[in-house]
Amino acid sequence: MTNEKLSKKIADALMYYVNDTDKRCIDGTLCKYSGKSLNIRTKGCLIGQFLTPKDRYRADEVGAEDVHNLIKIAESEDINLPKFIYNNPSLMSSLQAIHDNSDNWNLKKKQGLSKSGKARINNIIIREGFNGDHFKQML
Repeated sequence: MTNEKLSKKIADALMYYVNDTDKRCIDGTLCKYSGKSLNIRTKGCLIGQFLTPKDRYRADEVGAEDVHNLIKIAESEDINLPKFIYNNPSLMSSLQAIHDNSDNWNLKKKQGLSKSGKARINNIIIREGFNGDHFKQML
């Protein structure tokens, strides 16, 4: 996948939560890959959006708490991960941390990123060489 396509894919995935922070699928301080695991209607966590519904639920069943753990156990637990997740574990981990941390979200309004969330997204855009235009709506 080209950097341009990955940039767009990630921006689109983030917008899902920017538009409604209640869709974040948080259980305590961790997220769940599948909304089904918490009986809520959502695609699940940010990384979960990139998985099939079956693989999201399976990741929760086996207790994959973070993306590094998910990558490590995916093959043995019959979880199909897109290649871009395998190829970008640090990026995926950074995105998961932004998604999971409530301080990155404007929870009072139930939409939008907080000032610190916007700063973290900007850091990723710069570090990864992403197209900032893809992220304009949320920043």
